[in-house]
Amino acid sequence: MKRFILLAIMLLPVSLMAQIPQFSKLAEKYSDNEAVTCMTINKQMMTMFAGENEMIENLSEIEIIVTKDAAIARKVLDDTNKIVKKIDAKELISANEDGEKFTIYTITQNGNITNIIIAIDCIADEGESGVIVVSGNIPEEKLGEVMQVVNQ
Repeated sequence: MKRFILLAIMLLPVSLMAQIPQFSKLAEKYSDNEAVTCMTINKQMMTMFAGENEMIENLSEIEIIVTKDAAIARKVLDDTNKIVKKIDAKELISANEDGEKFTIYTITQNGNITNIIIAIDCIADEGESGVIVVSGNIPEEKLGEVMQVVNQ
């Protein structure tokens, strides 16, 4: 799970952000629950942690919702699936690795990826499950660089 959070922080250059309001509402829905950790990392915070970095120089925000509670995780993942269908995100990859199921979705506009949504399901292993949403304007030809970061 930590690897996915690091991925979200270290993603490639993006310009104007197109946030997904449904995920902000999802974070608000679960933010008062003690079993859920909701984070919004803005550009200023990423710059403080990573310094001036070409990979994040234009990144303005990452939203993260994480829980170890299986019942809540199921609700978060079900809500995520509903949002993904509603906003017509395309599944890029789905994999099971060491008891973790993760699915990466993208939304494209004008030939660029505007959002990357990573849903992580560790309910069976009682690990951390949740969703990471990164918004941006990522040229499709740069997607391979993102996938290399994911595989590290």
